[in-house]
Amino acid sequence: MKQDILVVDDESDIRRLITDILTDEGYNVNQAASGEQTIDIINSACPPHLILLDVWLNDHKYDGLQLLELILKRFPDIPVIMISGHSTIETAVAALSKGAVDFLEKPFKTDRLLIAVERNLENYQLKRENAALKERLLIHDEIFGESQITQRLKLLVSKVAPTNSRVLISGGHGVGKEVVARAIHKQSRRANGPFVSYNCATNRKEDIERDLFGSEDGTSRYQGLLEKANKGTLFLDEISTLPISVQKRLANVLQEQRFSPLNSSRKINFDARILTASAFDLKRLIEHGKFLEDLFVRINLVSIRVPFLRERREEIVKMFEFFMKDLCQIYGKAPKKLALETISALENYHWPGNVRQLKNLVEWLIIMEKHNTPESPTYITLKDLPPEISGATPIQVNWMKGLDIMSLPLREARELFERHYLSSQINRFSGNISQTASFVGMERSALHRKLKSLQLTDNNKNAEVI
Repeated sequence: MKQDILVVDDESDIRRLITDILTDEGYNVNQAASGEQTIDIINSACPPHLILLDVWLNDHKYDGLQLLELILKRFPDIPVIMISGHSTIETAVAALSKGAVDFLEKPFKTDRLLIAVERNLENYQLKRENAALKERLLIHDEIFGESQITQRLKLLVSKVAPTNSRVLISGGHGVGKEVVARAIHKQSRRANGPFVSYNCATNRKEDIERDLFGSEDGTSRYQGLLEKANKGTLFLDEISTLPISVQKRLANVLQEQRFSPLNSSRKINFDARILTASAFDLKRLIEHGKFLEDLFVRINLVSIRVPFLRERREEIVKMFEFFMKDLCQIYGKAPKKLALETISALENYHWPGNVRQLKNLVEWLIIMEKHNTPESPTYITLKDLPPEISGATPIQVNWMKGLDIMSLPLREARELFERHYLSSQINRFSGNISQTASFVGMERSALHRKLKSLQLTDNNKNAEVI
């Protein structure tokens, strides 16, 4: 693919000379004579891969260094090479300190120009490839797990994905709602189009409308997410946090399939699938006047709930190992195995932060790895875990604290153990009697009888979820 280069210089002869040289080398070259022309070009749908920028622009509004700051504020990764025929050491140092990648003095030899351009384009490409690799490793579009509850989720996604229906994805913070959205996009007819993700809760309220719809004025154009997602999918996470004014406008856009950027009367046709997510009950927010029912109706054609991590405890260890393998590849470290007591602690922890918390834990363990720990060079032990998780091990010894079990008759000691053991296992499987019975090796009916005899029935009779 040909790479795009922008040449910014107020001297037409210089622009033409540089353009001819670079065009002969197979580059696509665009030209700008002023700061305003430059801003228009970099705000276009396809910004350049590299910019050659004159320090001393004959522009009443911008000089080269001011323009450099504007460019890098909008696109911090684009390499900018500064050029000048009246440079000083101070000017060169100022340009490099503001983020320029190189500095060329006029007149420069063709070889010097081409070497600078080629080297910085290679560095830019390498950075993009590394970022893409990290994104592929950190952002997943496959729903993990083989449990019954996860299989039902996968089946629902496979049914919904080929349609063009708008989907509302619900579930607690960190359960993986974006993973479900990406899976829907990947299995849809829009899979070759862009997937644009936007978290409404983490952006400033005053910026959200511009981010979604874009803006135009006399000198620049900002492309909004609705336009960027054309022919693809737009995922709006935590849509409950949208300001009411933006909710009204979005509802109208979904009805009319057209919108206008801010400060513009120009109508743009809208063709993107909308997927939304919320950790909050939107119906309750509607009752309190904090969410528009009109918008809810338009985004909730299909509803998908993503389960909490504690609802699929049997997948925690495999998920941990999956994240360990991926993140160790990024950090250049060898994956560690889980000690048995660590597995028990992970499976019995409540995981209020769900999958995101589990992933953060894995990354924290890799970063905080103690290289000089002779006790566990290849295993993660309880000592490696944060105290709030290491204390989540099933009640194996703690339940006997302050109790001389040796003073009890065998029958009472066994009954005490069974009560605490089964109570812990039921909690482990979130009250699911079928899964608990399968794990402890009992028939379901036999487990019910045992729970009743141990007087555990009343505490768990309403706990079964499947």
